Amino acid sequence: MKKRTHIYVGLHQEDERCEGTSYLRPYLDIGISVLKKKEIDGEVADYELINMREMVEARQCELDLFLDPGKYIILPK
Repeated sequence: MKKRTHIYVGLHQEDERCEGTSYLRPYLDIGISVLKKKEIDGEVADYELINMREMVEARQCELDLFLDPGKYIILPK
């Protein structure tokens, strides 16, 4: 990102209210992590955990963030 940015990241599963979903495709534990790349001389030196949503057995999980300029990894879990 080139400038401070407001982002909303979400991870969703099929709604269990749909016919057959709760039995055939039960909810999995899901979560989200956002990592910032730290670079030294153009090489990735480390990653900093910016925010995370713990693993939950739910249909969805979200993060609402303001991120500063830099390179990020959004990691669905």
